[in-house]
Amino acid sequence: MSDNGSDPNDFAVTFVQHAKGRANDDATAKLKEVVEAVNRTGKPGKVVVELTVKPVPNIAGTFSLEDKITYTLPKEPRKSMWFGTDDGRLTRNQPGLYGPVSAATMPAPDGKSAGAGHD
Repeated sequence: MSDNGSDPNDFAVTFVQHAKGRANDDATAKLKEVVEAVNRTGKPGKVVVELTVKPVPNIAGTFSLEDKITYTLPKEPRKSMWFGTDDGRLTRNQPGLYGPVSAATMPAPDGKSAGAGHD
């Protein structure tokens, strides 16, 4: 367990200082996006932080760090519900549910249709 000291070899300390904090900012933003999507879908997501350590040529004991931060959002199927018409088209309105709308078929404030008495 860590004593919460600022060990210069600590991964978190190194990562925050790497690339002037841009990698940490990027990872933080991606983590937030994944958490929001997981919360919305109830499905798992992933953030991967990869650091490549390379020796710097001709300078003994010197290393270069390169980051790669990737993330996978939960799959969200894009679905919508449509109704088929007799002529093979799709519509958002359920055919026949309301029938044609006109002043004669709309209820008046007293609950009677505007066309009452005109039958």
